[in-house]
Formats: sequence, structure tokens, C-alpha cells
Amino acid sequence: MKLQNLRYVQEIIRQGSVSAAARKLYISQSYLSKILMEVEKEYQITIFQREKNNLILTKNGEAFSRTVREILETMEHYDRRLHDTEDARYFSFSSCLSAYTMEAYLEFLRMNREKALRVHYQEGDNGSVINDVYTRASEFGIVILNNEELPAANVLLKSMQLCYETLADLEFRLIARIGHPLSRLMRPVEAGDLYDYDFVLYPQQPLAGGYAIQTAQYEYCFPQLDWNRIRHITYVQGRAQYYDLIQRTDTISFGFTPMKNQEITRNIVSLHLAPSFLDTLKQDADSTLYCIYAEGHALSEPASQYLECLKEVCP
Repeated sequence: MKLQNLRYVQEIIRQGSVSAAARKLYISQSYLSKILMEVEKEYQITIFQREKNNLILTKNGEAFSRTVREILETMEHYDRRLHDTEDARYFSFSSCLSAYTMEAYLEFLRMNREKALRVHYQEGDNGSVINDVYTRASEFGIVILNNEELPAANVLLKSMQLCYETLADLEFRLIARIGHPLSRLMRPVEAGDLYDYDFVLYPQQPLAGGYAIQTAQYEYCFPQLDWNRIRHITYVQGRAQYYDLIQRTDTISFGFTPMKNQEITRNIVSLHLAPSFLDTLKQDADSTLYCIYAEGHALSEPASQYLECLKEVCP
């Protein structure tokens, strides 16, 4: 099957005659007649009934025309896709569950509205992010590490020949919707203020290899809280459920310093916690946002641009 021959026959069908199609295609009538005969012979069908100077499609010809039209439209669509993406910019990255990374990605898309992009954006816990970078499934990864855990994380990353770069220092906060009763307190939130509300948390998933590289958004970080007094605790794996619960109910969670414009874009607030509460944390309350990547690896241009967007949305 030659696509060019199918295009020639389709033009004959459109024009209703070999001579008109030949003029349209700028080829000789005799050559086009030969192509038509070859196609009919190849597919063992009669496409036209010839009556005087007119060509009339047979039933087989009508079915053939529909099939050819679908084939040509499919190939034209495929050709357009190849043309549109031949200059596309590719990169892949992984991130812990964080509003910072998505907000930065939205800004990155706005900056590249007219450019072709092919981006693999994966989310998971810190352990899966580190593994994605180690296996080169991702060009770089974004993690939030508790400062107390950094020495252990540093040992792990070095053993994997991975480097890290500081993007932003983060302070520990309480996350709630705008208008939440706790947001109307005229003081920092105390531990005792929390027992009247439900919580949404990420499940604890220790990283293979002996290190639990996690953010401080898990029950084990708060031994001073009597979790039995909390009526509902919802554990989620994704940001969609996390934000729906916070935005649409009085459910609260723990998080970090607010990103820029988060009250407008997310309808949430980050509330200060009392120093007496922070001092009793099992781990250091302050954390840091890091970019991790393979040693000796130069980041691609779109990856570097995305990281600049991330630095802009961070506090």
C-alpha cells in the first residue's frame, strides 16, 4: 500500500473525474489512470462504474473511500503531532506532597504557554522521590527534610551519589481553612486548642535502608498530643483529598511556612504554633525544602527554569 497512491485516488473521488483530479494534482491524466487501475488491482475491487464521461462510485468504492479517508486523516494527525513535538522540551521530576511544587509548576506552564513541553511529574513520599532520582526515573527530586534528620539523609544521599541544594527554609505551622475558629484566636495555637478538631495527615512510610526520611506531618512527631482524644484522623496519599478536607471542613493539619498568595489560591491559612508546643516536638520543628540530583549531572534548561519558579513561590 502506497499512501501517495491512496491520496491520488481520493482526489479522483473528490473531483469526480480523472482529468479534473490530474489537473488539481499537476500530473498527467494517463499516469493518474494507471494509478487508479493499480489500486483497483491491488485491492481486487472496482472503485468506479464508468458511464460515458462520468465516474460513479460503486458500493465497494464507497466503503473503500471511507476507509482511505480514515487512514489519511490518521496519518495527517500523526504527522502534525510529530511536527508539533519535534522541538518539544522534555524533563521529569519527582516531589514530595507539597503545595510549593504544584504552584511553581503552574507558573512554569504559564511562562511556557507557547512552547511544546513533555513533562513527567510524579508525587510521593520522600523515600520514593529519592529512589526516583537514584534510578534516573526523574532528573531531579524535591523533598522536605526535617533539620534533625538531615545528617542521616546526607549519609544516605552520599551512598547513592546524590547531591542536594537548599531551596527554602521552612517554619512549622498549623494549616486550616480561611475563617477556621482557630484562625480567630488572638494568640499562637496551643496543643490544648487542637482536640476539638479532626486531622488529616500523611501516613508514615519509612524509607528502605533504615532511614525514615519524612516531613513532620505524622503522629509520631507529636508525642505530647493525646491522639486518642482526636475523633477523626484521615490519612491520605494525595494533595487533592488533603486540601478538600481542609478547605471544606474544620479539619486541620500540620504544615509549613505559607507559600506566596496561598490564601487566594488555596483558601487556607498557616497559623503560628505556640513556642511551648514546638519545644515539645519529638523532632526539630524547622525543616528545609531541598532539590536532589545525581552527582555530576547538569540539569536541563527547562528543569533549571522550573527550579527558578519554585524558588519564587517559596517563602
